[in-house]
Amino acid sequence: MRWIRTTHKWLSLLLALQVLLWLLSGLYFNVMDSHKARGNTYRASSSAVLAAHQQTGIDINQLIEPSVILSKASSATDIQLTQLLGEPIYIVRHEKGVYRHFVNQYSLFHAYTGEPFSLTESHIRQIAKASYSGQGDIVNASFYESNLSEFPHQQNPSWQVNFADELATSVYIESATGRVIGHSDQNKRLADIAFMLHFMDYGKSGNFNHGLIIFFALCFVWLAISGVIWSVQLAAQGEYRIGKKIY
Repeated sequence: MRWIRTTHKWLSLLLALQVLLWLLSGLYFNVMDSHKARGNTYRASSSAVLAAHQQTGIDINQLIEPSVILSKASSATDIQLTQLLGEPIYIVRHEKGVYRHFVNQYSLFHAYTGEPFSLTESHIRQIAKASYSGQGDIVNASFYESNLSEFPHQQNPSWQVNFADELATSVYIESATGRVIGHSDQNKRLADIAFMLHFMDYGKSGNFNHGLIIFFALCFVWLAISGVIWSVQLAAQGEYRIGKKIY
């Protein structure tokens, strides 16, 4: 049937283009610097961040008991002691997602006074600066409720702090906890484009389990089926001949 041949030819062209993108992006994955591709070119080591944050030591004997903090918080699921900018802080979680980037609800309390603590833009800038090892200065800071284009999995309110350097580095920080979500720069943005092409994630959902890739998988199945049908038709018409070639 003609429509089988027509669909087979056009699907071959469409799928060949995607296969070429897979090959090119796969080649890039093999030659890229994985550390830089994660946006970590100017990300300070964890020990350097800890040293920057530990401006004062924590006297454990002066900490308020976690039970006192929990009595001030409603419907808490767990409590964690951390240190933000040299201050001991209790992080109380009220709604717990399966992963940290899922929707979670937190409240912060100062571990010495028991008073509620909230992170301001000034705090966020200091945290970003502590996690940054480059020479650039902070250009601006922007707040996002969700939908970070460079970290699409993040579902909690976050800050984007931009630095003036040759890689246009951005530091992303969770607004409720001060957790550094990650760094992004030109290296990571290039890698993100390669991942988008490789996993056909043109909607930037952050995963490969989406409708377009399922559609292309079905197209490959039909390409194989139509190719078999076409081959059988050609064979039935005597187009395939096995003969002995004489030289």
